[in-house]
Amino acid sequence: MNKPDPFLDVRVHRIDLAPGYSGLCAGYERGKWRDRQLADHVLEWLPEFALSSAECDKMGHSNAVAFIRRAAKVVYGSEKFKNRGEFGELFLHIAVRQVFNSLPAISKIYYKTSNNDTVKGFDAVHVVGPPNDLELWIGEAKFYDDISRAIRGERKGVRSQHSTLPDSDLQSRSARIASHHRSNVEA
Repeated sequence: MNKPDPFLDVRVHRIDLAPGYSGLCAGYERGKWRDRQLADHVLEWLPEFALSSAECDKMGHSNAVAFIRRAAKVVYGSEKFKNRGEFGELFLHIAVRQVFNSLPAISKIYYKTSNNDTVKGFDAVHVVGPPNDLELWIGEAKFYDDISRAIRGERKGVRSQHSTLPDSDLQSRSARIASHHRSNVEA
């Protein structure tokens, strides 16, 4: 699966800790934060994040604008997009794909039937690793305006979710993800 060229600078990458973490930044150019370049980079990822793999495969030079428009409507179709999770989920998708060379297994965004739908599930489900030793990675995305508060909040959230999610629920969700992934591969 092709992906956009890396853009984000990996400033911190501590996978030797439990839990591990990475910090990415758009960086600076001539003393200014690269916000416009970041927006362009996010747009490059939008189809892969918001469309099915079959739709991405059909995208070409003659219909790219239509597919990108459709992907943008999926993510930004509601006036409430700034307060919803899709934006954070898109950033998480980009980070995991760039840093860990993952493959997206499934996106809950596919299950939205209207712009204001709240779809339950993990914010990211990716496959990482060599074919003989694949790992299923699940993730949650949150935005914070203070890095210390973010680390404390997410460590607490990850521990809470890990300890409160029953094994049977995790196995059930994993089975549904695997089933969906197999049906997409066979299609």
